[in-house]
Amino acid sequence: MTGMDLVQVADMLGITPDRVFEICTKGQRIEGFLGILFFVLWVFGALCLARRLAKIAHEDEYEEMRGYYGVAALIILITLTIFLWYTYHFVLQLLCPEYMVIKEIWR
Repeated sequence: MTGMDLVQVADMLGITPDRVFEICTKGQRIEGFLGILFFVLWVFGALCLARRLAKIAHEDEYEEMRGYYGVAALIILITLTIFLWYTYHFVLQLLCPEYMVIKEIWR
């Protein structure tokens, strides 16, 4: 992001460059906080899943079925990752819509 880009975006939106900078700063703070929060949720979900599947695998009486729990865990983690990714962008659009508009224009 250069100063010229900031001025061009401000002209496109019809607001001052200071306001664009303020919106971007606020949006980046929210984006960073959400990134940390969603990463913690993902790790917590992965650890809970691993603990639960280890318990089930230990109690399972069929030896040949134990290998399938890893495949099930992988599928669940991929699903959780996709869900959190789309939820992340949806929450960003709810919390700071101006930032998302500026981000789209800046690309």
